[in-house]
Amino acid sequence: ALIDYLSFYGNNYKTAVELTAVNNGYYIPMNQGSVSSYAIPAYEFVFSNNETVYLDAREDIEPEFRLLK
Repeated sequence: ALIDYLSFYGNNYKTAVELTAVNNGYYIPMNQGSVSSYAIPAYEFVFSNNETVYLDAREDIEPEFRLLK
């Protein structure tokens, strides 16, 4: 999942960043007007520039759709 993310979005980083933390858990979409929410298995990656990225941990998800937030 991380390699897919870096393949698609890695060029957005203007300076070098370090991966400081990796966690797993669930991501709950907070869509306005949504009738129901569901938990998506996800990875949380924290970088040294204080950016936090959530990636979908489900199998068979296309790489360009792994980014949750």
